[in-house]
Amino acid sequence: LVERRSHLGGGRLRRHTLDFPELPPIALTLREGFFMEKEVISLQDAAGRVSGAFLTPYPPGVPVIAPGEQFTSDIIQHLLWCIKINWPVRGLLPEQKIVVLKDNG
Repeated sequence: LVERRSHLGGGRLRRHTLDFPELPPIALTLREGFFMEKEVISLQDAAGRVSGAFLTPYPPGVPVIAPGEQFTSDIIQHLLWCIKINWPVRGLLPEQKIVVLKDNG
C-alpha cells in the first residue's frame, strides 16, 4: 500500500504509535454506573470523575472507559490524542463533552 501510494504521487503514509492508557480504577459496578444520575461535562474537566457512558475509539471498538470507571489524566490525554488525529470516538458528544455521574458531593 505504501509503495502504491508513492507511485500515485502521494507521500508516505503516517504511522502512529499506539500507547494505550492503563485500565481505569473501578469506582462502581458497570450496572451502578449505567443507571445512576448523570451530567454532561467537558472531557478536559473529567479527571477523578466517574464515567456514565462508554467511550470507544472505533475502530477497533474496544472501550477506553466504561460506566462506573474513574477518569485518569492518562485516559483523558489518550482520548484527546484520538480526537486530534480525527479518530472517531463513540460516546463522545459534540464540543468534546462526555457523560459522567452526577457529582452529589
